[in-house]
Amino acid sequence: IVILFLSLGIMVATQWILLPALTDELKQRGLDIAQSLADRSKSYILSEDIANLVSLAFETSQLGERRLLIAYIVILDKRNNALAHTFMTAFPEELRWANVILPEQSHNIKLLNVSNSSAYDIAVPIVEGIYRIGTVHVGLNKQHLDQLMNKLTISFLAITSITLIISFLASHWLAYYITRPISQLIKAADQISRGNLDIQPYIGGTMQCWEIKNCKETS
Repeated sequence: IVILFLSLGIMVATQWILLPALTDELKQRGLDIAQSLADRSKSYILSEDIANLVSLAFETSQLGERRLLIAYIVILDKRNNALAHTFMTAFPEELRWANVILPEQSHNIKLLNVSNSSAYDIAVPIVEGIYRIGTVHVGLNKQHLDQLMNKLTISFLAITSITLIISFLASHWLAYYITRPISQLIKAADQISRGNLDIQPYIGGTMQCWEIKNCKETS
């Protein structure tokens, strides 16, 4: 019971502390990707090199395990016109104004529904000197994040269940060997109180006759 309550307490702490912290860490990773992409795309925007801009967006989204984490990348100009994106279908026009960065903000993160899927849209301005020349949007796949959280939760539940089963079996075995001699002692005391003195001389278990008489006969 103690282990069960401890496990429930740890599970609550996991759901309210660990999982939100992990989500924030993944959002921070997405923010780092967006800021890096904003720095690398400056020269392409100024030179209007759209081909390299598109190549940069696809290269960033397909690097390593980012293929699962990143749902899309969009690079907009200062008028919020799409210069490059990683959508294989038509560019969703609502994304141009869905997550606008205010002048006093260095970035903005917003949960959006894009192309029938949910994503954490991370918007970072592209700044050259004092002028804002565009915006980078990096969408983190919410379904992938949810799968990571579910995997962590299931793993914790499996470990907790195994721990509970082992603890129950161990406590049951230990309790049996602790309570059995006490139970035998209680029964013997009850028999003595009833006047029955013909009881086993060894409370801890059954003694053989050669143990009582110290007999050396092998038969």
